[in-house]
Amino acid sequence: MVGVRGDEQELGLLLGTIGQSQQQGVWWQTATLSGLAAGLPRHQGKLRRISLPKLLANPPEKLADHVRPVRELLARTAAVSLDGKLPVVDRVAAIELLGYQPFEQSADTYEKLLATDQPVEVQLACIQAMQNSGHERVARMMFEHWPWFGPRVRPSALDLLWRRIAFTRQALEAMAAGGINPAVVDIDRRMRLLRHRDVRIKSLAEKLFGGAVSANRREVASRYTVALTMKASARAGLKIFDRICAKCHRVDGRGHEVGPDISDVRNRSREALLYDILDPNRAIDPKYTDYVIITTDGRVFNGLMTAETADAIVLRQAENKQQIIARNQIEEIRASGKSLMPEGVEKEITVQQMADLLEYLKARNRAQIAAAPAKP
Repeated sequence: MVGVRGDEQELGLLLGTIGQSQQQGVWWQTATLSGLAAGLPRHQGKLRRISLPKLLANPPEKLADHVRPVRELLARTAAVSLDGKLPVVDRVAAIELLGYQPFEQSADTYEKLLATDQPVEVQLACIQAMQNSGHERVARMMFEHWPWFGPRVRPSALDLLWRRIAFTRQALEAMAAGGINPAVVDIDRRMRLLRHRDVRIKSLAEKLFGGAVSANRREVASRYTVALTMKASARAGLKIFDRICAKCHRVDGRGHEVGPDISDVRNRSREALLYDILDPNRAIDPKYTDYVIITTDGRVFNGLMTAETADAIVLRQAENKQQIIARNQIEEIRASGKSLMPEGVEKEITVQQMADLLEYLKARNRAQIAAAPAKP
């Protein structure tokens, strides 16, 4: 709230409280600076377009004395973040503060925090701290460390690479060169890349992922009609649901409610369900339309628009993640004209797997199926 209002007296009181504290690295300092960093870009008054790094680097005259101790606090965060003797939670808090400093100042620290001997929580916090930087070295770090990233870290590294057009081009070029296996890109992302407005990105995606999906979705669906009568396993279908559908749909409390809750789909015919899955753009509910936002600093976001005010827009993304984007940070906003659910699922699911998925969705005892222990 203080950041959004941009009142210099309030800012001075807040920054002075942070900087004058005798305690260092406590949770409330990180929380307060994080809140201030989130609010300042939404300020539309006297300070004009402002961010926390800009405020600390070039404060108004009235705030100069209040900013100096905060700069000193941030200068100590690199040492705290690298201190393996400290609890991980303290190191993670310090790493978050690194993201509010110039990238060049923290780059060497980031390199050390991404090393294989660091805890997963530290690596994830490091990637998160780098999210807002458009420095070309960010993508290079992801490629250099990629072979040693574990399964929990790789999705966050990829998410960072998709945030900017320049990073996305570099990521696809790295895949084309064999540095990263294209198989790590999920179907949702593949479809967005295949429809990307950047010619180079679209061309690389077509080369890597086999080209655009079939324009004739009904023809695709007809190839899968045999799944309607095949012998199928609801238990196997549950695994398909978790892999393909659960990021955006919920069934009986399982999954994420980004798109509609589909617990009642057992009342639809198998044929209707098949067409819903393979031709998601046949009928689109406006509230489930995918929006693409490009910010003034080159970041790219997409998702369902769940809230819109004069100051900000809220997007809901896969796995129910939310992204708040200040209006004065938006360069372009457009509806994709497509459902958030992508076409092309046939590239990720066989006919047998489709039969299993339909069997699970139509099952009357889905809760029992989910609760049953997995077979060895």
